[in-house]
Amino acid sequence: MKLESLANIVIIFVSYLCVNHVNAKEDFCTSTECIHASALMLERINIDANPCENFYDFACGSFIDDTLVPDELYTVSVTGQYKDKVDQQLYSFIQQPNGELERLMYELHEACMERNDLHTEDDGVKELKEMIEKLGGWPLIMNETEWNENDDTKWSLSEKIQEIRVMFGHRTDKIIDITSFILLLQSDTDNSVSYSSSHRRPYKDYISQTAYTLSPVDQNIHVNKSEIDDMLDFEYKLNKLNYRLRRLSSKFDLKAQSKDFVENLFALQWFEYFHPSQLRDVTAEIKEIDSDNESINVFDEMRDLLSSTSIRTQANFLIWRLLDYAGSQIAGPIKIFKFQFERKVNGRMDMEQLWKHCIDVVQHELPYASGAIITKNLPNDFKSSINEIYIRVKEEFAQLIAKTALLDDTEREKLKSKLQTLIPLISHPTAGFNQSEIVEFYNEIKINSKHYITNLIQLRIIDADNKFKQTYATASVNDVENWKKYLPPTSLAAFYSDSDNTLRISTSVLMQIINSDNSMKFLNYGTTGFIIAHEISHIVNQFINQANTWPEKYRNEFMARKQCLIEQYNVYQDPETLKMLDGKRLVSENIADLTGIRLAYGAYDRWNREFNGTRRKLIGVDFTQNQLFWIHTAQKFCSVTREEEIKRKIDNDFKATDRYRVIGMVQNSENFATDFKCAMNHVKKCVIW
Repeated sequence: MKLESLANIVIIFVSYLCVNHVNAKEDFCTSTECIHASALMLERINIDANPCENFYDFACGSFIDDTLVPDELYTVSVTGQYKDKVDQQLYSFIQQPNGELERLMYELHEACMERNDLHTEDDGVKELKEMIEKLGGWPLIMNETEWNENDDTKWSLSEKIQEIRVMFGHRTDKIIDITSFILLLQSDTDNSVSYSSSHRRPYKDYISQTAYTLSPVDQNIHVNKSEIDDMLDFEYKLNKLNYRLRRLSSKFDLKAQSKDFVENLFALQWFEYFHPSQLRDVTAEIKEIDSDNESINVFDEMRDLLSSTSIRTQANFLIWRLLDYAGSQIAGPIKIFKFQFERKVNGRMDMEQLWKHCIDVVQHELPYASGAIITKNLPNDFKSSINEIYIRVKEEFAQLIAKTALLDDTEREKLKSKLQTLIPLISHPTAGFNQSEIVEFYNEIKINSKHYITNLIQLRIIDADNKFKQTYATASVNDVENWKKYLPPTSLAAFYSDSDNTLRISTSVLMQIINSDNSMKFLNYGTTGFIIAHEISHIVNQFINQANTWPEKYRNEFMARKQCLIEQYNVYQDPETLKMLDGKRLVSENIADLTGIRLAYGAYDRWNREFNGTRRKLIGVDFTQNQLFWIHTAQKFCSVTREEEIKRKIDNDFKATDRYRVIGMVQNSENFATDFKCAMNHVKKCVIW
């Protein structure tokens, strides 16, 4: 615990003793959670700032001033601090394994530690060379006579994927073979770097250095930089198409038969590599919805791109994705090359601590094993507390749909139906994760440090197959008790999927919840409540995307409100980098933020009116209950981030930076202005619904 935190707790305790003598009628919450919440709030807030002028600096000012970003990180955030606690808990659990899952995680962690020891560098390079040799080589480090795409043994992407799966000892139906392999190739490298002017050169250097490292020592190989350019141009074009695909995803019907899907899979498989969570919104059976046929054109352009891209370029890209992942998981020059590249992208000064890196590997490659251990040790009422908030937020959304003047009766009924049939896959099943089923899930894997890379890819194949099967299975209300449908609890992920009408939020995202004192649970509506409300707000995406088909009266009004939000965020300028935000790119997430905070506050207000107990206060924190809601909400976004990472986020993310997510939400809220008595709080407010 930091000295400042300890000092705050002491101050709070002394304050409590004092107020007891001064005013015995005041009722203060003295539970451990309340005292801790008070200390954290005081540690983060800048009481000297004016909340009506800049609420982010008010809520997070001291956190920003007192936080230094360690060399091995590019950001420190409140959300990240809760994730750190999960990591530490998991590490302590697996150090004393007393079950099959703990032993499996312990073995993977130890294998990771061993293979990242500097003494194993030569073994790592040798293993990677053997891997690409078995795959027929990497064209980038082979001349045209060694690798000729026009010879009798023409290279086939689908056959090569099948070959790789067999090489790693995993054979399943071809429909899963092709699709799920691309899932396992998810890269930790931000795909935007392939076309960012400031990142392209260091990215090319990283690829080139890797190529020379893996070149035959007895040959004077010259890496053709133009081939790398071709590979990155291919990636750039795919990303542009994928952006359109994500925007159009709600227009696709995902109920195609497997046979039809296989016929069109060649055009889809790359998308599954880039954004697997989004592919659930896509199908090979495309139904024409809008008059401009844009949904059809995306797939036509995808097929054109693949048919016009040389097999050599596609092969280079496929092998590179394997190397980018595998090479960064073991000690050796490729791991160093990747760090040097990422340093230029996000500003990180040093590599992550080894134990922490290996805990991340355990969580990523054994997601449900890790999740079973973490959720088993949650408070008994953790799930019920979250369900209560979810129900209240959902009820609030139903009222918003019923009251808004922006929808006609037809669209209103469609939205009501969507909301009523929504399947909540939040945190974990009520019965928890079935450990015996999870043991069976991983029964094919025998961890061995000598075959560490093979083990990792095997685990990715298993996870990818599960994602594929669950994604294309028909959604059902019974899914709430199917642990395979949930997000891995240790991930920091949350999303709404329109195609199967599911709301998925991982456990780690919800760790700020307060359980011990019922009268203080209002704080949960600013954290857990907002997260649920933001994601549930994305239910309207399908309707927003089709706004051009609305009756003119509603269409014009919505477009005007949307434009208000775009223009507002266009004038926001990051104080550290002086970069301007892109209101148009951010508008969908900003709508979800504004809708989400409105729903969360409404749910909190109804809870407050229904709760008949005594209103209790936090010791040492002189704010009303309504004001505490806003402060607690804003402090969820407290963060300190390196300039390089801020620039990357502003250039590429679909969400605004933490600072302007908070500022945008409060500037557009009448409730906030009332609670803090902000007479001049952003006179022109953007209201969507």
